[in-house]
Amino acid sequence: MSNAKIITISLPNPYFEKDNNAYLIDAGELALLDTGIDTPQALSALQQALSKQGYRAEEIKKILLTHKHIDHFGLARRLQELSGAQVYVHGDDHDDVTHFDERYDYINRLYLEKMLLWGIPQQLINLIAIRSKMAKLGRSVPAETLTDDQSVPIGKAELRVVHTPGHTQGSACFVLEDALFTGDHLLPDYTPNIGATEVRVDGMLPKYLNSLEKIRAFSGLRTLPGHGREIASLTERIDTILSHHKEREKRILAILADGKSRTVYEIALALFGKMKEHHALLGAGEAQAHLELLEQQGRVEKREDHRYYRPPRPSTSAT
Repeated sequence: MSNAKIITISLPNPYFEKDNNAYLIDAGELALLDTGIDTPQALSALQQALSKQGYRAEEIKKILLTHKHIDHFGLARRLQELSGAQVYVHGDDHDDVTHFDERYDYINRLYLEKMLLWGIPQQLINLIAIRSKMAKLGRSVPAETLTDDQSVPIGKAELRVVHTPGHTQGSACFVLEDALFTGDHLLPDYTPNIGATEVRVDGMLPKYLNSLEKIRAFSGLRTLPGHGREIASLTERIDTILSHHKEREKRILAILADGKSRTVYEIALALFGKMKEHHALLGAGEAQAHLELLEQQGRVEKREDHRYYRPPRPSTSAT
């Protein structure tokens, strides 16, 4: 018999790809999993959804975050001020959540440096405007640190932490009875961005692929993502994303087959076509993540000016 009631709440998010899913958990104690962005519209949508089910935001005791991105934790500080709720996030994302305000300028500079390194044209480097909007969508919030396989009591139920680095270093899925909450680790309609969403840590693609395999063990559970509809088949979605990344790897190798060197952005253009505004960053980050892995495997090489090329294959002809 289930001890927990789960209510899906859709929250408006005009700044990113899709509206956010927040999940209210009632197990004799109220918890909220992810919060959406801090806008009057999102707060109103949350309060209306809670009221419709007979709850109030002031009753929330725990807030659990799947990762550090503002569209998943933006409302956490405001809700904490309303209810006194304790906020939880994995340790690898903890400091960026608790010191979001202080780190804003530093993170912004890192993004600008990456875009220049990847060869994104100056006229497209307008991330400052994008991140200026993002800075208004949340605030730093005090939080407790979560670790892999930790259990968090929620009333009569327990929520288990599953660390799934890839989309961010501290991304986590959560298991509650017959449900798996995947945040942005696994989405129903598109693949999570890898490479542009964690600019301080290299090697995110192999981490992400390993994390996909890690959650395969939960294939019998309901799969509730951070955006979009419930995922019908966890294993099918995992296999689709794995195939997608294999195909992207092949395309990058084909792009570089002529032996010419290219910037990360030039490779992204060949993959995705013309990209507007922040999509140029996301596309270049995706290309960079694959190039890092291919370089580790010795299948591509990088010049000092951060241009990539395929080394010539050793001759196998007889002498």
